[in-house]
Amino acid sequence: MRPLVVTLWFVSSADPLAVVNAEPGHDRGFGRKYLALLDPRITLTPIGDFPLNRSAHAGPHEFYIGGFDGLAVVQTVLDDVAKISDLPQRYLRGIAATDVFVTAEDPVSGFGAFAHWRAGVLKRAFSATPYKIVEDEGLPDPVEGDFWAGRRTPQDEAYLQSPEFDIDRGVRLPFAPIDMAQAVISSWLGFDPTAQAPDIPVSAFAVDGRKVKDIPPPPPRRARVNAVTPQQPDDVTDYDDYEVHDLVDDRNAPEIVTRGFSRLGRDTARLGVNAIHGVKTLSAKAWGLLQRRNRR
Repeated sequence: MRPLVVTLWFVSSADPLAVVNAEPGHDRGFGRKYLALLDPRITLTPIGDFPLNRSAHAGPHEFYIGGFDGLAVVQTVLDDVAKISDLPQRYLRGIAATDVFVTAEDPVSGFGAFAHWRAGVLKRAFSATPYKIVEDEGLPDPVEGDFWAGRRTPQDEAYLQSPEFDIDRGVRLPFAPIDMAQAVISSWLGFDPTAQAPDIPVSAFAVDGRKVKDIPPPPPRRARVNAVTPQQPDDVTDYDDYEVHDLVDDRNAPEIVTRGFSRLGRDTARLGVNAIHGVKTLSAKAWGLLQRRNRR
């Protein structure tokens, strides 16, 4: 079995589309906490912040993680999920949710899979290659009907002519398992997670010990409604206790502090010059007015 790109959606919101339409931001702290629960021994390296739906898939030893109010997503690469229902439980338990939706795919072999757990109980699981059904548990989703009926036959010639799909292997399914998995997950979520919009912001981590890259902190996150009082400004952001500390090289700290004080000194000096110039101008105008009055 080849390694598979596995994407897990943790849903407790009644309207996941509304959650992503609210333009949530990146939250590295959420991802760190999930991975710490997954395995406290993992060494984490932040490798970027970007929209999941407009990036390449996660690679080996990488996790793309996004956490929002009522919705969370985790994407990684696993090699032990030929039957999607056999997904290790530790990946499912890290985030509290009413429903957990999972997809797995391998574009090279054409393998596709999807599964749905509600309150920890498996409701639907399907895994297949273009020529073999590996698992088919639970009641099909209505969106699967067109695929089984042959109304969603793949049109991609590169897909149909690939050596991976040699006709000698047997009778090919009337659909591409990856296509059906994407259609089903879109039906369950209420939006297409592969569409160009809305953005699905994630923070990416490597867990193979690679060196930390000099990446900037993620953009400020939109404040949660229940965390903002009427007196607070619109740009209030949630506190993330991981944001700055792990991206600063302590060896450069003296230089950073020195540059900061130098900039402060220059700004103060500039402010002083401007203030003196203003006082001189005001004084000159007042003196001229006084002289005109005396001549009268």
